[in-house]
Amino acid sequence: MPAFEACLPITIHAGEGESPENIWQAAYHLHADRIGHGLTLTANPQLAARFRDRGICLELCPSSNREVVGFADPAFPASTGHPAYPLRDFIHAGLPLTLCTDNPGISRTTLAGEYLAAARMTPGGITLWEALALVRQAFVHAFLPSAEREILMKKSDQQVFAFMTGAQQ
Repeated sequence: MPAFEACLPITIHAGEGESPENIWQAAYHLHADRIGHGLTLTANPQLAARFRDRGICLELCPSSNREVVGFADPAFPASTGHPAYPLRDFIHAGLPLTLCTDNPGISRTTLAGEYLAAARMTPGGITLWEALALVRQAFVHAFLPSAEREILMKKSDQQVFAFMTGAQQ
């Protein structure tokens, strides 16, 4: 409550193997602006729609989620038979989401590694546009003053535009 009263942005980890009820408690009782994981959110479509409409961003961490919950990843034969990673479900639900490292020291990953893991773990992979949308959502939902966030978003958009049009140097 002191963080909320001080108007600090708040991320709460919830839903990594727990019910959507835990996610609801994090978002509403703890006033979360972002939810780390939220993997079970699509089990409650009404709550998922509320997250979408309120712009509560999910931070997905594929490597950690594979290790903690157990999702299939072709790079890890022991994960064969585990469920597919739900990234595509979140994209189809229109939820604001991005990829994060969660615990890079334990999972031995980088942000680039998380994008590669997400591409491997998501049935059919992820498209370039989906990857760019995930990157953009990180800027949109960054815990920065709006002026700083806007500058970063414009720079990122310019770089993406230059890359996509072949105008990069």
